Amino acid sequence: GYTYLVTENYDAALTAFDELANIKGLYSNPGNFLKALVLLKRSKEGDKEQAKQLLQQVVNEKGGNMKEAEEMLGKLK
Repeated sequence: GYTYLVTENYDAALTAFDELANIKGLYSNPGNFLKALVLLKRSKEGDKEQAKQLLQQVVNEKGGNMKEAEEMLGKLK
């Protein structure tokens, strides 16, 4: 996913991070946070709203990247 993000292959990055987000039982799962980052970089119609929803989900779940998600939400409002 990171390689796709760096090479600006955003659709493939979203697919990879979606697969990560769907893995159950991980101590900390950054999948949704990373998907939000990709959506903000891609910035197609509707991406910003979807990214906000994912970031809010990260905050609500109080997992890893919660503080970063809160900061990003503050900047997006």
